[in-house]
Amino acid sequence: MRQKILIVDDTPADIEALNELFQDEHETYAALSGQEGLELAASLDPDLILLDLALTDMDGYEVCAKLSADLRTKDIPVLLMAGGSEAEEGRRGLDCGAADYLPKPFRAAIAKMRVGNLLELKRCRDELSQRDSRDSLTGLPNRLRFERYLESEWQRSVRSGKPLSLVLLDLDAFNAYNGLYGDTAGDECLRVVAQTLAAEVSRPGDLLARYGGGAFACLLPETELEGAWLVAEKLRQAIGDLMLPHNASPAAGHVTASGGVVACRPTAKADPAGLVDAVKEALAEAKEKGRNQVFTRLLGSE
Repeated sequence: MRQKILIVDDTPADIEALNELFQDEHETYAALSGQEGLELAASLDPDLILLDLALTDMDGYEVCAKLSADLRTKDIPVLLMAGGSEAEEGRRGLDCGAADYLPKPFRAAIAKMRVGNLLELKRCRDELSQRDSRDSLTGLPNRLRFERYLESEWQRSVRSGKPLSLVLLDLDAFNAYNGLYGDTAGDECLRVVAQTLAAEVSRPGDLLARYGGGAFACLLPETELEGAWLVAEKLRQAIGDLMLPHNASPAAGHVTASGGVVACRPTAKADPAGLVDAVKEALAEAKEKGRNQVFTRLLGSE
């Protein structure tokens, strides 16, 4: 898979030269201002940003600091480009979060070497992060990955004012299932359920994760309560349609799940932990009132 490079430079000739240098091996994108660069960095999730220091709307140091402060972009390496004293500019850039410095006018061989080194480091780091963020049993994102994504999407929703919804599904009487059929069968049940749920979650921005035990979380950005309930119902029904035998279930003779759904409009004064607490309460109510159903609520409402 080709890695993505975002070039942020307000000099078209420099953008053209960098495009020509890297587009054969990588996907290249360009922004003509610092603000456009910040927006593209958040939406494209590039593997590397080549950032000109002398932009007209804001200097590269400010852009670099904003990238470092944003959860969506803080891990993207930045290669600062500028004329002047390499030692001084490089030191200031590193203080703002840049990974390296490239003097301008740049030499093609030096630019390729420094870009290649940063892209290789990014590739290795991504591979390690991928292993750390996956549940070893189901292959789904794990709880740590879910929590990081929740924090990121919460902050994004604070900025945009758009809704954020969370679904939490839990297999009914799963401890009893393990007791009756054994842990090996329980593991296989979880794998089958995970594959089934993953096939139902198709929007690129949605995240399905194993939350723990027999529980699965699904974070739905830019989704109101009604839409989140429809997703939860679809997932609950997909589990029931598997008709996996469960003779110890008080809800049915097969594996079922109960669900909680909560929607909110995040604010800077609130905390994503409140969303998690609320969805756990909705799930507990669904369990208490009969299982194999989904209960909803708006965060902060009774």
